[in-house]
Amino acid sequence: MASEADVLDLSVEKDRCWLGSAKVDLAHLKFGGEQAGVVARHVSQSNVKWLMDKFETDRCRRLEPQHWIPVAIDQAGFEQILSYNSMTNLSRSLPGRVRKAAAAEWLDPNDQWWVVKFYEINGLSPEAFRSLQEYRDASQELSSGEICWNVMYHQQQGDETKVGEWLARWAGHPTYYRNFNQLQKGSRKAYLIRDALSKLHQFPGLWRSWNMGSLNLLLPMRCPEELSNGLSHIWNVWNRIMGDRPDLLDADSVDSLEGRCPYLSKDDREYIDELFGDGAVFPHFDKAEERELLHRRLMETQTIIPSFRTFIKDAKQLDPIVKLLRRFQPPKYKGTVQEGMKRCYKQPAHDFYVQISEVAHRRERNVECYGFWSAYRQMVLAAMRHFVGLVPGSLPLKMHKVPPSQLQGNPLVLWNQFKNLSSSVGFILRSGPFVRDNGCPPQDGNNDALDTDASHPRLTCNGLRKWSIGSHCGMTDGPSYYSDRKYLYLDNIYSHPGDVPRSQMTSFAVKRNFMLVYFPQFEPRDACPNVEQHRTIVDTDMHNTGMNVEQSYTESTNTDMRDGPAATVSSTGHIRILAGVTPAGLHTDVAITEQDLGWCRMKINLSPGAFAAYYRDIASEVGHKYGVIFDTETSEITCVLDVDSLLNPPWLKSDIWCAPPLHEGHLTIVPPTVVPSDLRRAKLIFIGSTSRQGFQQKLLFPDYISTRIQEATMFPDLKMGTRQWVLISYGELVQL
Repeated sequence: MASEADVLDLSVEKDRCWLGSAKVDLAHLKFGGEQAGVVARHVSQSNVKWLMDKFETDRCRRLEPQHWIPVAIDQAGFEQILSYNSMTNLSRSLPGRVRKAAAAEWLDPNDQWWVVKFYEINGLSPEAFRSLQEYRDASQELSSGEICWNVMYHQQQGDETKVGEWLARWAGHPTYYRNFNQLQKGSRKAYLIRDALSKLHQFPGLWRSWNMGSLNLLLPMRCPEELSNGLSHIWNVWNRIMGDRPDLLDADSVDSLEGRCPYLSKDDREYIDELFGDGAVFPHFDKAEERELLHRRLMETQTIIPSFRTFIKDAKQLDPIVKLLRRFQPPKYKGTVQEGMKRCYKQPAHDFYVQISEVAHRRERNVECYGFWSAYRQMVLAAMRHFVGLVPGSLPLKMHKVPPSQLQGNPLVLWNQFKNLSSSVGFILRSGPFVRDNGCPPQDGNNDALDTDASHPRLTCNGLRKWSIGSHCGMTDGPSYYSDRKYLYLDNIYSHPGDVPRSQMTSFAVKRNFMLVYFPQFEPRDACPNVEQHRTIVDTDMHNTGMNVEQSYTESTNTDMRDGPAATVSSTGHIRILAGVTPAGLHTDVAITEQDLGWCRMKINLSPGAFAAYYRDIASEVGHKYGVIFDTETSEITCVLDVDSLLNPPWLKSDIWCAPPLHEGHLTIVPPTVVPSDLRRAKLIFIGSTSRQGFQQKLLFPDYISTRIQEATMFPDLKMGTRQWVLISYGELVQL
C-alpha cells in the first residue's frame, strides 16, 4: 500500500501537469483500449441505468470537480485547441465511460456536454498516469471479477504495492481476501483452478461476471480437475472466436452471447444474426472482414457458448454429484474426488462393463486406462440420475411442477442400484449410510428409475419456450430431471450421432454439454500417454483348449484388393471373384457371395477402419448409391439399395449392436430400429455381437486416419443393363 507521502507526491505531480478544464461535447470523448493493463469500468445497460437513476434523484452534477473526466493530451494538441477553439476526438480520456454513456441518454440532445480536465501527458510519470486512470469516481464500483483481474495484472508485473491497493477495494468483503489467498496456496485443489484462471486473464471482457464469492462453493467441492476442465473450455471457445485479439473482447458481447448455441439452435442463430446486423456485439471490430470472421466462428461453435456466469451456474449442478461420490472415500480423506475414486478402483481382468440402461449393459475391450475413464463417468451419470434421493438438501429447480407420482422412491433402493453399478464397473465401495441389506426389492411402485425406454435422445426440438440462460446451464429443473434420466448413460453422451438444427436445444442436450465440458471425451494420449494406441478383440467362440486366437487392429497395413481373374459363377449361382495375392502374402477370397436386385453381400479384406475411410472418401468424391452394413465378425459387407428386399436383416438378431461412424471416426451405438432409415439414406452401419466381441467405440482406429486410398480397391456396383452386382475399382468408381 502506498504511503501518505507517496500519495501527496502524486497529488503534487498531477497538479503540476494540469493544463486546464473545458466544456467538451460528449461526441468528442473517446476511450482507448485498456491502458497499462487496467480494466476500466465496462459500459453495460445495468451500469448505465444505475447512474441514470442517480441522475434522476440527484441530477448529474456535471459542474462539480469530483465528476469531471480526466483527459491526457500533449502540449501541442492542447495549444491547437486553444488556438482554434475546436478539437478532434479526445482518444486519451481515462475514466468516465459509464458517465458519458449515462449522460448521453439522460441529457437533452441539444445539451450534450461534460467538463474535462486536461493533463499534459508527457509530464505524467507512469505512476501518476495510473493514478488518474484508476481514479475511483462516484460512478458504480468495479465488480469483484474486474478487481481480481487488476490484482492479477499487477501480480504479473511484480508490483506488490499496486496489488495491495487493488486488494483494498475488497475491504467490505473479507471472504474475498480469504478466497484469493486460498488460490495462492500450493495445494492441488487450488493451483489447478488458479492456473486455469490465470490463462483466462488475456480476456478482460470475461471478468465482469466472475464472482470471488463463488470460491466459497468451488474450493470445498474438492474437484479441481473437473473445474479446471470447465475453465479450460471457456478459454478454448473464446480463443477460437477471438483469434489473436483476445484483448478486444468486451463484457457486453459476452453477456449477449453466453448460453447460446447457434450450431444446434436456429433461434440462437437468428438471434446472433440480429446482433451482428445491429452492430450490437464486438464494437472494437469495425472492418467488415473481421466481423464476418467473428460471425462465422460463432456459428461454428459446437457447444454452448461459455462464460464465468455459465461456469458458476454449472458448479451448482456439479456440487451434488461430487457430494455423492465423496461417500466412496474415507471421512478424513482430504484429496480430490477424482484421486479418491482412483484409489478405490480395481481394474477388471478382461473387458469393461458399460451400462446402457438400469437393467442392461454391454462389454467393451479397450486400452487399460479406458477402464477408469468409463467407470468414473458412469458413476457421475448415475449420480446425475439419482442425486435427489441420495444427497440430502439437493433438489432441482421448479420441483413444484413435478407430479407426486414421479417423485423419487425409496433412497435405499436407489443406493443399492448405485452400489451395484459401482462394483460392476470396478469400484470398491466403503460402507456408507445406505449400504446395508435391508431386504428392499430392486424397485418399488414410486421409483421409475428402471425406465428401459431405449429411444434415441434428441439434441434439438421445435418449440416456443422462452429462452433463458438458466435453461442452458446450471442446476436442472425438476421436470427435465425426471424426463432425461433414461438417457443419461455413457453411449448417449460420448457416442451420440448428433442431430439436425431445430429451433431450440433439448434439456438432454444441455446435460450432455455439461458432461462433455467437465468430463471430456476419452483421448488415449491424455488419459494414458504411456500406453500404445492399439487394442485387441478376442472372439470367445474360437477359444479351444490350448488355443488363443485373436483378431488385432494395430498399425494399418496395405491390404487392398488387387485386380484378379474375371468373375465366375459358382455352383450356387452366386457371382464369385477371386482376388490376387495381398501384399501381406496371404491368399484371400474376396467375392460377391449373395445378391439380389436390391442388395448384395461380399467378403472383404479391409479392416473396419480402412473400409470406413474408403466409404467416407467415396462420399466426398461421388456420393453413395447404397447403404452398407459391415459385419465386424465375418468381415462381410452387405450393400443395400432396397431395405425391404433384404433377406434375414442382421440388425434383428437378439445380441447385435449397431453403430454408424461419426465424422471423426468414433462409433456411436444406435437402436436397431433406426438402421433401416439410415440405410435408405446411404449410411454405413457397423454391426457385431454383444456377447462375443462386444462394442468398441474406437474400433476404426488407427486405420481410419492412416489409410491411403488405393485406386485398385474393389467395391460392388449394380449394373442396370445386366441387373447384376459386379465389382468395380475405386478409381473406376470415381471416374463414373
